[in-house]
Amino acid sequence: MKNSIFNDINELFPCTNKIAEQLFPAFWNEYLISLNSCRRTNQDPGKTNFFACRLDGTNPWKGWAKCFFYLVASVIQIVYFLLQKQQWPTDKSVFVFNNLSHRRFFRDDTFLIRIGLYNLRYFKYPHLLQILSTRECIGAVYLSLRTYGTFRANCRRMCEQHGDNWTAFRRLAFCGRLRHLEAILHAMAFEKYGGDIHFAGHFEMYVSILSLLREHGAIGRLIGYQHGLFEYSPKGRAYRPLYTDRYFILFPESENWVKHHMISNPDCKIIVPPAASSLAFQILYRNPHSHVIAFGAAEGMDLDQRIINRLLEMRARLSTNLLIIIYFHPFFPNIMKSSWREQGVIGFNKMRHNNIDLFITRYSTLGLDYHHIGVPVLFVPFDDGVCAFESGQFIICSNLDEMELEVRKLIKVG
Repeated sequence: MKNSIFNDINELFPCTNKIAEQLFPAFWNEYLISLNSCRRTNQDPGKTNFFACRLDGTNPWKGWAKCFFYLVASVIQIVYFLLQKQQWPTDKSVFVFNNLSHRRFFRDDTFLIRIGLYNLRYFKYPHLLQILSTRECIGAVYLSLRTYGTFRANCRRMCEQHGDNWTAFRRLAFCGRLRHLEAILHAMAFEKYGGDIHFAGHFEMYVSILSLLREHGAIGRLIGYQHGLFEYSPKGRAYRPLYTDRYFILFPESENWVKHHMISNPDCKIIVPPAASSLAFQILYRNPHSHVIAFGAAEGMDLDQRIINRLLEMRARLSTNLLIIIYFHPFFPNIMKSSWREQGVIGFNKMRHNNIDLFITRYSTLGLDYHHIGVPVLFVPFDDGVCAFESGQFIICSNLDEMELEVRKLIKVG
């Protein structure tokens, strides 16, 4: 039976069988994103993990708890897939997702399919892996067991070639046995479907696998959608570009970077929208004689706090009436410091206003929305960078002194 299953895998999934030992590229982009997170939160890449590095670094046990949850959730999902099989129309392209925050990109002419093992949400949508039969899932386990040793050795060798620490890569890319199996399962399911696939995630392992399969001709067209601003890869490293047939740009300012850093095939058709904001702005009730500065908070990190504190210090030194407001990101831990409230800072979770005098952010996409309606924008990214910066259309401050100087110029105060 074992040989029969292996023969089925070789016959039905030739591309997955071919790349099973060479899946290092599928984890590379996730690893680079994790390295950036470690740098921002001052965490040691060799001592943290895939989940912990995306936290603020103050409670490492949260990361290990998330890791444990991934393992439990994966077992639950696999049992669920074995019990609940699902087919979908093969004459219709699919849109794969693991986060409904991408729903604005979903198309009516696509069938929505969720992906990933650790996500126990969105059960009303069919999962990609439900297309696999029990026999094919067993075959994936066999294929993973047979190829994992070579896969691990290849990853280690590639890390040495890139000058990267193997332990850091293994932890930050979370590429142990279960994730290797997860990659093979998704590759087999994608290959079995074989049709056109749409996606909005960019640096995920699943998208990199789609790119590999498309490059080998194992699936139909691969169509991507930019859902935010791409962050620069860590210094001295480069993302692995994606092989796609069509790519929809969200912001024209990021087109040049996407062409040179995110798309591998020159025949990819890139669709660029007109420069415009998609936000529904509201009116802020304000003193007509005051200046209003808004800050777009993103991650709730120390860097965000440093910007707000510097604006408060600057306001205390000025004789003008200056109102400071904060726009919180939906995932921002929106508990404002009591000292900010006491000093008159106002926070908004969802409302965005078009009658402000200046918008400041580290690298939030809100900066582009305000730029498009003519509100002056300052980016204060510190050591970070995003794709829109290459357009040459923005004022980018490398430190807080530069930020204060530009603020004084733009609101015309001494």
